This record gives sequence, structure tokens and C-alpha cells, in this order.
Amino acid sequence: MNNIGPLDKARTDLRGGRVDEAGAACRKVLEEQPDNGEALHLLGVVAFRRKRFGDAAGLFRRAMDIDGENATYCAALGRTLTALKRPGEALGAYRRALELDPENANYHNYLGLVLASLDKPLDAAGAHRRAIELRPGFIEAHNNLGVALAAAERT
Repeated sequence: MNNIGPLDKARTDLRGGRVDEAGAACRKVLEEQPDNGEALHLLGVVAFRRKRFGDAAGLFRRAMDIDGENATYCAALGRTLTALKRPGEALGAYRRALELDPENANYHNYLGLVLASLDKPLDAAGAHRRAIELRPGFIEAHNNLGVALAAAERT
């Protein structure tokens, strides 16, 4: 008998692309525990994957209100604010994520993308360089560094 909990099932379902099943598992937890920050966060991931970015942002913020800020929640909010075309707010979310987890190469890469969208190519290049320092084989960060440097040359 598999003894997996509903949030573990939701994580597994999300990894497997089973978004509807993950959402159902999260909602089941929230019926019994409406203040479960992790369930709210995972439901936010479900909303993000369904491109319901406003809902996702609200869920991530509620999760942070309950559990406090953590890097994962801040970065998820950053990605969502980026999708909502609110780069200034996304910048703050990524900076907070990096205060909480400064060695996360993904967060540095995302920060660089937001900085590039704010027409700050040299700052973006610095963020992408840091991502590469942390993970030398990070191909996406290498590509983003090249794009940022090319943009810097045009300015």
C-alpha cells in the first residue's frame, strides 16, 4: 500500500505534468487545513501552470503570510509577477529570494532576465555571471549572458 500524503502526491503530480490531479490534492488539504502554506503554494503553482497568474500571485502571497517568507515562495511570486508584466515588483521578489538563498543559480538567472527587461543590461549580465559561477554548466544563463552583453553594446 502506498502511504504518500496529499502534498507529496501534489508534488509528484506536478512533476509528472498532472496539473488537475495536483490541484485536487491541494484543495483536499485546504478543506481541512485552510491555512496550510505549502498547499497554498502548490495550488499557486497549479494556477501558474494554467496561466492564471493573478490567482497564482494571490496564492503565493497568502502562503507567505502564513509560513513567512521563504526563497521558494518569493521566487515563485517573482516568476508570476514577471508573467503579469510587473517587472519592478518581480525585481523585489527575486532580490528577496536571493537574500534568503544567495547561492541559488536559478534565482540569479531570473533576476538577470528581469533586469534585462528593465533595460539594465550590465546589471543583468552581472546576475547571469553569478548564476554561471554557481553552476558553470548552466546553458540558459550562458545564453542570457550573451544576450545581455549584446544589449549592453547597443546602448
